[in-house]
Amino acid sequence: MHNNYYLFKLQVAELKPQICGSTINKAFTFRKDEIVFELKKDEVQYLYFGINAANPYLLLKPSISRKKPFIELFAGLSGQSIKDIFIIPFDKTVYLDLDDYIVNAVFFGRGANLYLKDKAGGFVDSFKKNIHEITYEFKEQKDFTAVSKIDLQQLINHNKGETLKKFLQNNFGAINNILLDEICRRSGTAKTINIEPHPQFTDKLFSAFQSLSKEFHDNNFYIYSTISGPKITPFKFADLSEESAKYEKFDSLNKAWDYFIYKNTIQREINREKNICLSAIQRRKKYLQRVIEQIEYNKDIEKKHKEAVLKGNLLITNKIRIKPYISKVTLKNIYSDTLEDIEIKLNPKKTVVENANIYFNKYKDIAGIKEKWEVRKQTVTAELKDIIKLENDIEKTYDINKINRFKDQLAAMHILQGGYSKNTQVQNLLKYSFNRMILENTWEIFIGKNGKNNDLLTFTFAHKWDIWMHAQGVPGSHLIIRIPNKNSNPPRSVIEKAAQMAAYHSKAQHSGLVPVIYTYVKYVHRVRKADPGTVSVQNEKVIFVKPVNINH
Repeated sequence: MHNNYYLFKLQVAELKPQICGSTINKAFTFRKDEIVFELKKDEVQYLYFGINAANPYLLLKPSISRKKPFIELFAGLSGQSIKDIFIIPFDKTVYLDLDDYIVNAVFFGRGANLYLKDKAGGFVDSFKKNIHEITYEFKEQKDFTAVSKIDLQQLINHNKGETLKKFLQNNFGAINNILLDEICRRSGTAKTINIEPHPQFTDKLFSAFQSLSKEFHDNNFYIYSTISGPKITPFKFADLSEESAKYEKFDSLNKAWDYFIYKNTIQREINREKNICLSAIQRRKKYLQRVIEQIEYNKDIEKKHKEAVLKGNLLITNKIRIKPYISKVTLKNIYSDTLEDIEIKLNPKKTVVENANIYFNKYKDIAGIKEKWEVRKQTVTAELKDIIKLENDIEKTYDINKINRFKDQLAAMHILQGGYSKNTQVQNLLKYSFNRMILENTWEIFIGKNGKNNDLLTFTFAHKWDIWMHAQGVPGSHLIIRIPNKNSNPPRSVIEKAAQMAAYHSKAQHSGLVPVIYTYVKYVHRVRKADPGTVSVQNEKVIFVKPVNINH
């Protein structure tokens, strides 16, 4: 509605007594789509022309709120007095009649600009340079707020069979979608119905026209906060839906429009920030979905093991005939009735037998590999679930402070670049600072990355009933098993897998068997004046495990 003829018509009517007789001191601009006239009458006022086609406006303000440098324009306007301001029916141009010039402010469309002309209509200057004025042809249309019932009946008779939407938009100027929907609500008709020359239909439509016309002249204006953004109307919605129930009422269109621009600016900022977040989430979702697909493909270990053993056997069988220092070879599958060709990649720096042994050992630990892939899948699936929920929350949010908190969370998750705001709830974001894995679809595992990160994990993030682990007697990462409540404990299988991770993330990762200590976090204490991550432990238990990079 903010780029509707009726709104500009009402604004022109409100501003006319306030600006006619004013003298223009100067014209200037702060930005590319706005020009300001400084006016002097009883006091200094500022007339704003916003000619961004997506957000046009005409405003009168008592002061300038901006402190940015400005550029003066139209030097010839200094000292010119405003004799009149008017708008041609269903036009998109507001005209200022001055002593020696006419100002044409075209607010929307391809020719949105402000033109300065002489009294004969000759071009003098324009706000946006190197843009030629675009002329528009306007077909004859009626004003629905002034049409008589007899004229309306004749139009219906002439256009019977058309849909109501087509009928209204073809015969009455400036009926946009908001007005169309309101006319339909007030007349109790659907815009898709075919109109019929029935007196009852004419009465309902004419009644809707009259009620809107009355509200247009009541000088009450409404700003609705909707999901799609703020809307400004010179009427109150007849049937308030849940989306449009929240509104603010003004007795001045100038005040309402000024507030609408403020709300619309915030909405655009919110939409911009939301799109940044949602685009980053979409990229991460696609990546995680590809990872899950790859995991599913790689989980068929038996098949891959069988293929690798076949390649190893073919290499051994043909070792005499295979030339050294080549990177691949194609051999006949002598174990198949079809004798199909199989291409085998080789390490040119190794012998045929060494290459064969690589294939024999590639998928030797089938159970261990399956377990690794399953942990990886559970971890990735958990992250995907988290960001899908985050995506849904962002889509429903229209509060800039909440959007900024979501941006902090995405930055903490390494999905979006950026730092943390001062209002960040640190505890909620800390979990993204550590390596995270999921065991048996239930248990969250967090692993520190270095000394300072270990300190952060154990003494800031961890709860006192969480289980703490570390490879005994060697430097390494702290590991935490998150305990949902103090009465629940993970099964032995989770303790063993987590211990294998702790062993791998230590200096003993290449050892055959590693002792790993574990206890509750409340029994772990900092060592004063020691390096970050150095701790003393009480009531610990020891488990011996083989180091395994389960998440690899």
